[in-house]
Amino acid sequence: MSARASHLVVEKDPLITYESVILDQADAENVSGSTVFFERKLMSTKTSIKRIAAVAAVALTLGGFSAVSAHATAATATLQATVGYANTSAPAAGIAATANAVADGNHYVTVKLVASTADKGYTVTSSGVGTIYGSAAGTAVSDSSVTVVNANGANSAGGFSFGPTAVFPSSTVFAGASYATFVVLASTAGTQVITATPINGSSDASTLTITWGKAPAFSLGNSSLIYVETTTATATTVISNITARAAAGTTTDSTAAVTKASPYFAVVQAKLKTDESPAVGISGKTLSASISGAGLIQGQANADDNESAGGTWANAATSVTNADGVALFYVKGSNVAGVGTITVSYTDSSGTTTVLGTKTATFYNTTPSKISATQNLFVGTASATLGASTTGGSGTTAATTPAILVHATDSAGNDVGGLASTGTWSVVSSNTSVITNTIAAVVADNDATYGAGESYYIVQPSFAGASSGATATLTVKWTSTNGLTKIATDPITFTVGGVLAKTATLTTAADSYAPGEKVTLVASLNDLSGNPVADGTYNFFLDPTVGTDKVAVLTPSASITSNPFASTTGDLLFINGKATATFYAPYSSGTVKLSGYLGDAGLIAALQETAISASFTVANPTDASAQAAIDAAQEATDAANAAYDAANN
Repeated sequence: MSARASHLVVEKDPLITYESVILDQADAENVSGSTVFFERKLMSTKTSIKRIAAVAAVALTLGGFSAVSAHATAATATLQATVGYANTSAPAAGIAATANAVADGNHYVTVKLVASTADKGYTVTSSGVGTIYGSAAGTAVSDSSVTVVNANGANSAGGFSFGPTAVFPSSTVFAGASYATFVVLASTAGTQVITATPINGSSDASTLTITWGKAPAFSLGNSSLIYVETTTATATTVISNITARAAAGTTTDSTAAVTKASPYFAVVQAKLKTDESPAVGISGKTLSASISGAGLIQGQANADDNESAGGTWANAATSVTNADGVALFYVKGSNVAGVGTITVSYTDSSGTTTVLGTKTATFYNTTPSKISATQNLFVGTASATLGASTTGGSGTTAATTPAILVHATDSAGNDVGGLASTGTWSVVSSNTSVITNTIAAVVADNDATYGAGESYYIVQPSFAGASSGATATLTVKWTSTNGLTKIATDPITFTVGGVLAKTATLTTAADSYAPGEKVTLVASLNDLSGNPVADGTYNFFLDPTVGTDKVAVLTPSASITSNPFASTTGDLLFINGKATATFYAPYSSGTVKLSGYLGDAGLIAALQETAISASFTVANPTDASAQAAIDAAQEATDAANAAYDAANN
């Protein structure tokens, strides 16, 4: 049979390069007396290698062999920065781990190299900035022993080798997670790379890259200055004009960080911190302080002493920071009334001075020159006391509201406290049949939560048996123990009222409001004699439709911003016969009505659970203009219609 020419036609891709290949007859299977030409696509080197590897794998499999990747079972050793790392928690271990640290020659990084069971040892080297400090130490976890060999024989500065047996180099691999630890540090900012290269092993080299940053420096933002009161305020105590309070050790003022006996009435605490994150205290640094105006200061005795002052009382002092970066300056009075301003500053090694901050303290005389009264309650009940009897009242009821609050100041206008121990209080009534000359209670109102502060005093008056409508004035006096100082408030007017209301009204302060204007709603109660009821709490609202009190005590006819007098009980505190609430008027014109029902406590039976309402109007100029335009258009339409009818006629 003669040979027959064969042709293989291949459709080419114009974007792919092809080459011609001649396949000789001797190489062509089942092809006789012909030469075969074909074109093949050129492959990239990467693709060729992959295909060669695939062919080799197939060939080995067909021949009864199997080939496995060299690293399929080899776990590479890991490196990790553990302790001392930039004063924060250590990063995760890895074959290419990273860490950050401070390059000041003092901050160090402890490195941990965890061995792989695929290796018989490692050589550890350091490149870049920094060095390995001291000698590495090996720990056998699963191995019977491990060994460390320094490159220079004395320490690990030039690198070291680590093996799983006492003899190095080892002929066996590591049995388990044995590890070596060593310390690195740097004095220059930059990058250091620690490399652990396997010896007679099948795993890859592992690295730890440490980025060494600049040395820590003083940070004003991280530093702080707080004022600490050290004793309960008395007539000779410092009073801080700072109202913020917080736990000790914070950057705000505290009442608990330092506790000292007289004569240390207050302490200014400075904390010097670095610019690290988190910030670290800077120890052994000298801080300077000065006080201007009234008062004297001292620095702490030494850097490790947060308990006692040192030196002499003066207008300036120094103090050295302890291990936490804390320095204290103690404050006391200088027998001069007025405000003392304490300024604390730090001067660094370059001579740059930074003010950490200022704190002020007010010093007062023990003898007041003036007492002034603020009246919070006005109507009392016959034969009863009025107002709070103790400090710290919340002011939500008559019993927790000071009827009279007296403020004592010296000749310079500074607060004066402790008057209960340096003199006596008394009152003088203009009519003792209405209000007596007896004070039920006088207390210093310096409660931390509700009190007005040191130098304020609550006075609780007592009423006689006068009937409703009776009026009298009361003058509060203070006399020093030696009798040389006698000062008094201006007269304060009180009236007597009943505790049962006969009339109740609900009105707005104005009849008309602009859109969005604040509306004042006034609830009023008068007693059986027509006078304002005694100051106290009355059940003004109730919802008889559900037989219980409700939160929204009034129902508005239009949408308003909030429900006035809303409560869970319907109880209101009436002072001088009135209680007020505010809200904002709607934006649309019209009449707004608020409707509700009266309560059942403190009101006569005829008033209980009866309807009550208040109304006001809202006049929107935009609405009026729009209506005027509509009216004008309607008039024009009417005129046009009339003209049309006339023309037709």
